[in-house]
Amino acid sequence: MHFHSTQPLGELAQSAAFAGIDAVGIAHPELATGLEWVAQIKAAAPDMPVVIGGYTNAGNIARYLEVADGAFVGGAFEDGGRGGAVNAERVKVFMHSFQRKEAK
Repeated sequence: MHFHSTQPLGELAQSAAFAGIDAVGIAHPELATGLEWVAQIKAAAPDMPVVIGGYTNAGNIARYLEVADGAFVGGAFEDGGRGGAVNAERVKVFMHSFQRKEAK
């Protein structure tokens, strides 16, 4: 479900936690904004899992997974973006990019 609001993210996160929501997902094309959104949610509802719901790629997934609890991945694997054929080399590069981070 997509939800857009002018209500501050922290308040939305607290409302979601109160309502018994299992997790929230965020997506923004700018890494800095996505990271800030995760920080706002975690500050307001520390036990609420946050999943990155888009705009992940080999260049930002390790950074996102430092602060978020998971991510959906699709277009990062596909030639030409969303809807393209899955490219095995893209998958390999993507997986390697955060596995290096995990190993540290």
